[in-house]
Amino acid sequence: MRANQNRATVDRGNDVGAELRAIYFGSNGTFSAPPLRALLAGGVEVCAIVLAAPPARSKAPAIWPLPFTGTPASWTALRLLGGMPERGIVDIAREREIPVFEARALGAPTAVDVIGALMPDIICAACFPRRVPQVVLEVPPLGCLNVHPSLLPHNRGPAPLFWTFREGVHDSGVTVHIMSNEIDAGSIVEQARLSVPDGITGEEMERRCAMLGGDLLLRAVRGLAAGTTVPIPQETCGASYRGWPTDRDFEIPARWSARRAFNFIRGVSDWPQSPVIVADGERITVRSVSGYEDGASLPRALEVDGSELLVRFSPGALRTTAWE
Repeated sequence: MRANQNRATVDRGNDVGAELRAIYFGSNGTFSAPPLRALLAGGVEVCAIVLAAPPARSKAPAIWPLPFTGTPASWTALRLLGGMPERGIVDIAREREIPVFEARALGAPTAVDVIGALMPDIICAACFPRRVPQVVLEVPPLGCLNVHPSLLPHNRGPAPLFWTFREGVHDSGVTVHIMSNEIDAGSIVEQARLSVPDGITGEEMERRCAMLGGDLLLRAVRGLAAGTTVPIPQETCGASYRGWPTDRDFEIPARWSARRAFNFIRGVSDWPQSPVIVADGERITVRSVSGYEDGASLPRALEVDGSELLVRFSPGALRTTAWE
């Protein structure tokens, strides 16, 4: 691997200047790349990257290295759907000559042996889609960190940004926490707030969270390595876990404000499922929206205005440009 100019260090006894070694657990989505870039820019030696193998590879080894050419099996579906990130973590790994592994069973002895042989000081994760078993969490002396796009303990779980938009809040954030047996429940190392502007798409919000998460992750790694950071246990009061959304979670009742409906539709526009407005006994599947009017008062639940459909909310009216 190519040497980094700026090096973060961890105390390894007499070898105080040894480069801090990290294994990075990520995925093929856009959220994983910015935190990885932040670690590398900050002088952390990322000695390996681990991806979760797709379920279809149930008969594959527990863990295996990827060649430096070709496409990981876990990326094939996204490439076919046009959802590949422009420069994902495997692209970064190949530029930096960082080994990449796909893991099917992280808790298997062979997988633990591979991870242990890499001698990581810390494991960092961002958008890794599997639970990391305790036997792996115990490998690195500095522990394991995860970047989560919500203000924990609120909205633990696999799709926090969906629930941020669903709740209609205008203030969210990013948390870096210690990984534990309970999903997203470990002690907080770094946390920062981030505004949710009107009309922002989920893709753009994810990008902003990832950029902020990269800064927080590097700060967390440096603080743990220097012994200057004390993780804070999460509060149990107000903690919430939200799973993957169901069909009903895409329904928008007319009792919402038009502003809330507009922001939710924009926020989930990159999901394969479209929101459905439930108004006056009608169900309208919305593909896109152009805006909302806070002070509008429609005499009927639905009104056609040229090429747009106006939907009455409480308060306001939503302008939709593509609907069924």
